[in-house]
Amino acid sequence: MKLRGLIRHLKITALVFFTVAGLALLPSCDGGGGLLAPYRTWVATEPVQCLGNPWERDWLERHGNDYEAYPRDPASQNAIVREYYARFGVDITDIVSIPKYQVVCAACSCPRGDTFYLYVRDRDVGTMLFLGYRREAPYRPQPGDTTLIGVYQYTGYDSTGSPLITGTLTFVCRETTSVSGTWALNGPAGYGPQVGMGTFVGEIHGNVVGLNLNPGWADNNVVLNGEMENGTYAGRWEWITFAGVTYTGNFTAVKRPSPPRTFLPVIR
Repeated sequence: MKLRGLIRHLKITALVFFTVAGLALLPSCDGGGGLLAPYRTWVATEPVQCLGNPWERDWLERHGNDYEAYPRDPASQNAIVREYYARFGVDITDIVSIPKYQVVCAACSCPRGDTFYLYVRDRDVGTMLFLGYRREAPYRPQPGDTTLIGVYQYTGYDSTGSPLITGTLTFVCRETTSVSGTWALNGPAGYGPQVGMGTFVGEIHGNVVGLNLNPGWADNNVVLNGEMENGTYAGRWEWITFAGVTYTGNFTAVKRPSPPRTFLPVIR
């Protein structure tokens, strides 16, 4: 009996370990920084247009002022921000952009329409205030909107409109302006890292959804930009490298209906 009990204990322990390990592979709904980390403070600013912000100007100066080469995906842009402020000794845990203006002026000196929040250590706040930021926290995420959550049947098309990549996008979690999930796609090689399996992160503002299928990569990303309407996510996909947009096409992703709930009869 003791041996059986030990075996059962080991099985349960292994099940818990591998379940937790699997969940750890999914991106966090709060972007990994968390709104409740101790000894940290949110600071904010309103960025300007035309790549005129300090971290953008710095990147351009170090890359021959090649505006076309500036990364467009959120993960790479956030990495540029973190690297720039790290040179001032500032450690950034989380970055949040929240729309502020519906209409902005066309001049490059005008705000681009959002408030930019950085989550920094308390000891770095003085540096950020000197650099023009202010103390301000983004509003806390409300309970996730589950209407987006689910599995979507995905088709990516080539430049002629013929089906190229097929599979599924699974939206796992959503917060106020962030989404994350997994993808499983099939198709020919040569169109960027979108064949096989992976995780995605992205942003959502209203019905506009932008996804990065390769978070953490800086020079080889497939991004989706489109709109969600009545269970259909449609727009344009791009394979982006340091050379710019290497290939692009349209895509559609239709949400699968949830399986009907079944109830077993009660046997008395």
